[in-house]
Amino acid sequence: MVLGHENCGAVNAARSSGDPGTPSLNLLVQRIRDATGKAATLEAAVKQNARASAAYLLANSKVIREAVDGKRVGLVVAYYHLDSGVVERLR
Repeated sequence: MVLGHENCGAVNAARSSGDPGTPSLNLLVQRIRDATGKAATLEAAVKQNARASAAYLLANSKVIREAVDGKRVGLVVAYYHLDSGVVERLR
């Protein structure tokens, strides 16, 4: 499961123009920025990032891709609403 969550600090920080300061964080922040584009709200950005993260896993992990393609596992993308505890399936 790739689970984005309400009020995600990482996505919120990536939406700002600031520089995270370290090479490893720069890579992560850039991936989030690329995934979220010009999303109108933080919630939309978090959902876009969750979907993009799932796609990234499928594209970059042979083990995960083969397991999903072979129907040995499923890959679920969801959004967790912190206030209500509801998990909303996105795919």
